Amino acid sequence: MQKHPEKLLVGELSFAWLLLALAGGVAMLAYRIAGFSGISSPGAFPLGISAILLLSATSAPSPACR
Repeated sequence: MQKHPEKLLVGELSFAWLLLALAGGVAMLAYRIAGFSGISSPGAFPLGISAILLLSATSAPSPACR
């Protein structure tokens, strides 16, 4: 059985990079709004969510670049 390489859809790579840029912006805004003084501080939740968004955004371009 022969494997065929997946082709990228039009705009897929640029959408992945846009998602990464927006995730970085959300992380920066979450840090500016809340800061981080401790794990139980009110600012920990937005920073945690933005970290999850950044991790998922960094995994998005890697399969597209293969």
